[in-house]
Formats: sequence, C-alpha cells, structure tokens
Amino acid sequence: MVEQRFSGPLFELPTVVYARPMTLNIDLAMKHKEVVDELKTLNYQLVKKPTHSGEYSVAGNSITLVRRPFEFADGFRDLQRVKLTFSRSHIQSMIDVDSGMGLGVFQLEPKMMGLIGEDGNQHRLYQSWKDMPEGVVKALLLTEDRAFFEHDGISVTAIARAFFTNIKAGRTVQGGSTLTQQLTKNLFLSSERSWSRKIREAYMAVLIDSRYTKDDILDGYVNQIYLGQQGRDAIHGFELGAQFYFNRPLQELRIDQQALLVALIKGPSYYNPWRFPERAKARRDTVLKLLADDGHLEQSEYEAAIVRELDIQVRGHITLSRPAYFDHVSYELEARLPSHNIKGSRIFTTLDPVSQAKAESSLLSTLPALDAKAGVELEAAFISLDYSDGAIRAIVGNRNPSFAGFNYVRHGKRQVGSVIKPAVTMAALRTPEKYNLASVLEDKPLTITQSNGDKWQPRNYSREFWGEVSLYSSLAHSLNVPIVNLGVDLGLENVADFINQLGGLDSEVTPLPSMLLGAFEMTPLEVGALYQPIANHGKRQQTYLINTVVDAKSKLLYQHELTPVQVTAEQAADLTVAAMQGVVQEGTAKSLGSLGTQYQLAGKTGTTNNNRDSWYVGVDGRELVTIWLGRGDNGNTKLTGATGALSVYQHYITQRGAIKISPHFSDDVEMVNFSRRGKGKLSASCGRGSVSLPIWGASQYTSSGCVGDEITNFFKNLFN
Repeated sequence: MVEQRFSGPLFELPTVVYARPMTLNIDLAMKHKEVVDELKTLNYQLVKKPTHSGEYSVAGNSITLVRRPFEFADGFRDLQRVKLTFSRSHIQSMIDVDSGMGLGVFQLEPKMMGLIGEDGNQHRLYQSWKDMPEGVVKALLLTEDRAFFEHDGISVTAIARAFFTNIKAGRTVQGGSTLTQQLTKNLFLSSERSWSRKIREAYMAVLIDSRYTKDDILDGYVNQIYLGQQGRDAIHGFELGAQFYFNRPLQELRIDQQALLVALIKGPSYYNPWRFPERAKARRDTVLKLLADDGHLEQSEYEAAIVRELDIQVRGHITLSRPAYFDHVSYELEARLPSHNIKGSRIFTTLDPVSQAKAESSLLSTLPALDAKAGVELEAAFISLDYSDGAIRAIVGNRNPSFAGFNYVRHGKRQVGSVIKPAVTMAALRTPEKYNLASVLEDKPLTITQSNGDKWQPRNYSREFWGEVSLYSSLAHSLNVPIVNLGVDLGLENVADFINQLGGLDSEVTPLPSMLLGAFEMTPLEVGALYQPIANHGKRQQTYLINTVVDAKSKLLYQHELTPVQVTAEQAADLTVAAMQGVVQEGTAKSLGSLGTQYQLAGKTGTTNNNRDSWYVGVDGRELVTIWLGRGDNGNTKLTGATGALSVYQHYITQRGAIKISPHFSDDVEMVNFSRRGKGKLSASCGRGSVSLPIWGASQYTSSGCVGDEITNFFKNLFN
C-alpha cells in the first residue's frame, strides 16, 4: 500500500484557474487609479518603500511596485521592481528600478480565481517545504515534531512524554505522533481511536521513514495537512491555507500570520479564526512563544507579533466562488479540449477581476431598491465584453454572484425588446445612397396584415406619434413605429438574415414584423455577441473566456486564436454607435447625465411587453456591458430598461470608471449640421439649436457650408 501510493504523486494537483494578467505598455490609455485598483485586487500592500514582492508605493503621478515571481503562460518571470509614471491618463514611462532600464511591456501576475477538478473535494497548491518561509517550517517542527530529522518514523520519547502528561492531566492534552505518523494517518487510515489503528499507523510510519527521504515526507506533510473547510471543499497545505485565510502567497506572510497557519493544525474547526477569533489568537500566541523560547524570534519581535490582530480576510474563497464564471470555463473546456486530461494544468482566462468585482457590487447595491419597485425579488444577469476581440471581462449569472443557481447569462433566453433596434438601424445604414441618420421616417398609426391574416398595430411606448422623425431621433428615443416602417422597407428577410449574421445565434430569427421590435428570445450572452461587431467597426469576433491552457509541465494545450470576420461596412457600424451616443445624450438613457456626455458613452435601453424584461447595453472605450433584469416567473417587473437595468449600469460605470469613446470615422464620413424641425425631423442648416451628425457620403449636404469647422453644437465637443 505504501509503495503504491509513494510510487507516484502523493495527491492529484488541482487545475488552477486565473484571470487575465494586466499588460501595460508605453502610451497605453490607462489611468493611475486603474493600476492601483488592480494592485488592491491582487492584495498588494501599500508601503512607503517597496522592497518585497507584493508591495507598492504611490508618489504623485507614479507607482513603484515589486511584482511577485510568477509562472505565466509563456514562461517564468522573477520578482521585479518597476516604477510606472502616468501623464494625462496614459502611461508615460516604465522603468526597471534595479537596472534603470526602460521597459516597453510589463505584466502583472493574474489573480487566482479558483481550483477545479481535484481529488474529491480536497484542494491544495503544491509547494516544496524548502521554498516555504523558515518561520513556517520552524514553527511546525517546534509544535508538532521537534525530533523529525532524528527519529525513524516514530518517537518513543514523544510517546512517553505524552503518556505521562496525559496521566497527570487526567485527560488527553498532548499527542505523541510524529509528522510521519500524522501523514500516514491522513494518507491511509481513518481517525478511529483504537490500539489496532495506532499500531498500524506506527508500523507504516516506520516503513515510510525507512524507504523515503525526510524531504519527501516533509513535502508530503506540508501539502497534505488539513487547514480548513469551505462548504464541501477541504483546504490542504500551507500555500493554499495562506490564500484562504490571508489572500496572499505564503512567502509574503508576517511571522504572526505564519504562526496562525501552524496553530490551526491542532484543530481547524475548533480554532476557526472567523468563528472563534479569541481561541485562534491564543493558540497563535502559543506558537509564537515557542518560536521566541527557541531563539527564532527576538523578544521585541515576539512582543510586536502577539499584539497584532489576526488580520485575516473577510471570508475565505478559494474554489468555485463565482459559479457563472466557472460554469462558462467548464463549457469552453468541454468544447476546446474534450478528450484531454487537464488535471494539474493552469487555465488563463480573460476575466478582468476589477470589472468582475464592480459588476458584483453594482448588482448587490442596486437590486434591493429595484426589488422594492418591482414588489418582488428580481433575477439578474451581467456580461461584459472587450468588444475589440470578444473577450469576456465579467460575468454574473444571477442576482447572487456566489450562488450556483440558474445561469441567466448563458441559459436565460428572454425577449429582447428595443435592444434589437441598433441592429435594424445598422441594416439600413449599410446603403448610404438610401439611408443616413437624417433620413425621415413616418411615425403615424400603422396596421400590418400578416401572412395568416392577423392584423398587427405597433405603437410607441408613449402612445404618441411624432408624424415624421429622423432615423437618428427614432433610435435615440426608441420609437417603435418608425423602426417598423424602416424594417418593412428594408425587407423582413434581409433584416433577419443580417441579425443572424451579426450575432451567430444558436437559433435563427424568424422574419416576422414583430421581430423588428425584439419579439424573439436571446440570452444576455447572445445580446452581447450581437452588439460586439456594432461596437467594433463591423468586425465580428467570437466571444471567449479561456485564452490559454498549459499542463503541469507548462506545455501548451490550447491557445485561443482571433478570427475576425467583417460582417458589415465599418461606416455603418460607426454611424450606429454615433446614434447610440444620441440615446445617451438626449434619449432614453439621458439619465446617465454628465457621465454620458463626458465620456461620450453609447447605449440602448430595452423593455418588453408588460415590462417583463428590463435591458441595457452600454458601451464605453473599454468594454461592452449587457445587463438584464426580470422575474423568474416571467411576470411584470414594473420596470423599463431606463428605470431598471440602466440603474445597474450607472452604478457600475461610476464605480469602474469609464474610458472615453474615441471615434475613428473613415474619410468618406463627414460631420453635417442639421436643424431640428418639429420633434425629430432634421434638415441641413447651420442654425442654432441644431444637431451635428456623421454622414456617409455627405456630398449632397456640403453646399450648405455646415461641414467641418462650422460645427458648433455638442457633436463638435464629442468628436473633437
């Protein structure tokens, strides 16, 4: 039994899942605060002068940090001290402090998100005892087995000392088991208290000690020792224990924190520092006293250590604490590596931990008030994409980010309502000889006779008609009837084909008139995928979460490849984004206020019949966010897109911080000034109170003298 277990690895190593590493380069649009937020997420410690890994300092417009050593997907990078200097929301310089050399590119290590696929419910991160801090190993030997390097697996002296101590106390207060015996029990035996089990344990410990080195045995012990529980998942080993209790690598722990980990060996439940902090502190101080008595700590160090609080994180989360995220990781693993054994591998994903944290906090902060408006507990979904490449940056599957319930992002098919209108708009803008943002559409009572003879009479949400209105104003104010007229003129089959082409949907959209107002179902992930080419100049990218997978020997198993497809002219996509900026500037999302104006945000609200679904899709210079709110029973939420999902987005973008959208129109798109006639009708003019719109092929308007330097309204401020 011993030979079989020790002939290979003593335990299976976990598959470790990481977020994306933050990659920095010169002139990158990156705010000082964004890097500080990333360092806080990685639990770097703010100090006056960083000297150790995981430390940073801030001085004016610069940040100095010591990056932790880390095995990235493309190789190991050692500890590195770097100074970053910022200028006008850009990185101005990056200097290696020790060499003085400038850096072109620099990466921070990614945040560990969790562990999957290990032996049963046991979890650990392997680290050799020789690479552990001296204080951990010293404290372990002093408290558990002082003669470890001298005995042969069992210690007669320790057994005798424990026997007499227990007789004197009248109860069991001390054990005589060596580290080898403890490892034997954990690997092979039960916790049954009997002489037969103790004899078997001692015999096997002698066998192990005689056939394997002390290094092998101690390596096994420090990675096998049980240190706590998270639900059904058991935390084993000091390295994972450091992450679980302190959210930091073992090497960065203070001596009092190291002592707490060793203290927990005696009873992780009894000394649980979250439930019984006084017990845990007393046991920790006992371990510190042993270190001081042995001379490992000076008296002053000991006195400073025992007065410190436990300093543990709020609550440990090591395994699958973000169910929607891990659900999607598992889905992509099955699709990309269906026949591979990934045990012990490392998975590098595209998740942005700062975006993820802000998404979770925004839902938790806004939902109580929205629940009160709805009169019922709402469900929610949140998905953020980097629209330039389709990478998933944040994902929350339901109202409780840590609850493994129904994942509405992937599986929650709901009617999309008005969030489909930008796709219909873009379908029209593909033909500049016929349609532009100033094109006039009819907004009058409309009756459509369908193929089965049924009559359909679409109405605007306000139940009012504008008469004639521009395409720009139709989208900005989410008017139904003009968009229906537009879609019918384009041809229902043409629009349906275009929508299918944009999003690569699981099921094709049926070409019915009601399709033009979103009377069909999509998941929030599909909605995000539909908008991705709109925000990305007409270029579609497959959405993805897994970027790279490497095995335990750092051999590449999978690498995501970008496969862009130009699904429509970039001019049509860019003009659609400009119209979506109108939604924020003056339309249904104008409650974003100065935030929308300052960062030129684009977006679209969506509401379905009887207020069953509340949608918002928001775009800034960094990411594309899709938010859905609804009821589990598909009932009335009493919310529109503007009063529901938009509230979540506003909280998110305020907390996360926005990046200004910087439009890059092609040479054949020009800005033209239009005066407003009536509500939403536009005609070329330079009058005051006008609106300036980008027009593809604007030669018909150039004679008005309203192109270029004469733009005076808000679009001049936006685009210049």
